[in-house]
Amino acid sequence: MGDNENDEEVGYGRPPKRKQFQKGESGNPSGRPKGSKNIATLINEVCLAPVRVKGEDGRQYQMPTIEAIMKRVVNAAAKGDMKASRIIFEILKMFPAVMEAPPLALPSVHVHFVDAENGRPKMKKDSSALEGQDEGKVEVSLEGSVDLHRRKKTEIQ
Repeated sequence: MGDNENDEEVGYGRPPKRKQFQKGESGNPSGRPKGSKNIATLINEVCLAPVRVKGEDGRQYQMPTIEAIMKRVVNAAAKGDMKASRIIFEILKMFPAVMEAPPLALPSVHVHFVDAENGRPKMKKDSSALEGQDEGKVEVSLEGSVDLHRRKKTEIQ
């Protein structure tokens, strides 16, 4: 089969023993050295490196570099710099979740049906309390109270 009769079978995925990597020897000895960083790691380190900036009050603050850059671009856009505005809008396109409105916390509304004759609340729990009645008073409380007078029901024919 091969040069040596003592070698195991040689074929696809089975190189001869003398051509296999020796123990402790790399397959690419002149490859990337240990400890060297790829581009993503370098960008991450540079963007998160702390930098000192002077605030409007004259005090110095420490923040990540990317935050300082973003604040500067936003401030320039707010002052009317069109190039900075374009940059901000391009960034916002990449992160649409930033522009989503937070969910609204709607206030609770309490509606009380009051009898127009005696001013007492109506006790029926279902919507049939309003059926067949022409006039009545509805009290709605929403951070206070508002009185609404129900108009006469008219049927359109």
